[in-house]
Amino acid sequence: MKSFYKIPADIYERVHEGVLAIVNASQAGDDVLSASHYGQLREFCEQQTAAGRGSGFMWEALADVTDDSIERLACYERSLALAQHNSEPTHTVLLAIGQHHAEAGDWLHAEPLLIAARQQAIAFGDVDTEGEAASLLLQVPTNDA
Repeated sequence: MKSFYKIPADIYERVHEGVLAIVNASQAGDDVLSASHYGQLREFCEQQTAAGRGSGFMWEALADVTDDSIERLACYERSLALAQHNSEPTHTVLLAIGQHHAEAGDWLHAEPLLIAARQQAIAFGDVDTEGEAASLLLQVPTNDA
């Protein structure tokens, strides 16, 4: 099996804490606090990336808690680029980007991403991601109709 990039412990911990703070503030209905935590996490991601310590993990986590769909897609695309550069797993990011395009009805872009996500998920042993990708692929319109 391929050797993957190891997320530095300080980055993992800070991202985990940031996401948890955003989720907790959102669940409490505190949009101001949630936005504040989001801004802090985004700034952390920007700083780490500028310092050469960027990872797909951090940008995917940020995307997962981003409300704006355009910004979410930009974070996922940044995540994919860094993950590929760092030899990090990419199947969950491919799925997320594929889902975004599928939800927009853009199957031309969604289908190859979902196929890649499914293939990589199978290789990685991630049955949940594989199942989600397979389910979406069943929705791809065919030219037979």
